[in-house]
Amino acid sequence: MVDEPQSRNADDLRLLYESSVTELVFFKSRQWTVTHYGFLLYAGLLATAEIGRWPHGWVRSVLFAATLAVGAAAIAFVRVGLQEAIRVRRRRLKAVRKRLTRPFRKAWRAGEKRDDAEDWVHVFLCGVLALGALITGILILAGPWRPAMLTLNDRELHLARAAPVVGRWSTL
Repeated sequence: MVDEPQSRNADDLRLLYESSVTELVFFKSRQWTVTHYGFLLYAGLLATAEIGRWPHGWVRSVLFAATLAVGAAAIAFVRVGLQEAIRVRRRRLKAVRKRLTRPFRKAWRAGEKRDDAEDWVHVFLCGVLALGALITGILILAGPWRPAMLTLNDRELHLARAAPVVGRWSTL
């Protein structure tokens, strides 16, 4: 018969292991979700600047500051909040694995990777968020963006369509 405290200990370890793995999956997916929402906010700020067609001035400065604030908040949440929670769960898993049976540990070490290998994902996400904030901020500060074809009136558009193609491009 199995010793009751030993059986309870094994159940506790299994529960701790499963909850840690589940939390790791949740926090990793949350990092990607925060990154996606950060880009949606960038797009919203840029769309606000472009739809309003505000000239350079205080409105664009406010939108630029909002872009930087969104970027900083998203990076802080991914880097500080979620990554620290992930590190805690990884340390917990490592401690639980030390308490598991020898055959399990031997099988686990067969596919073990470096401890710092996982840290590159959040660095990548933070870099992408920073680059997105920079590009969005530059586009906001650059002023209203209007493609050339959208600024033509109906008469100019009709003339542009009716004009014969001349020059070296006509042979294509």
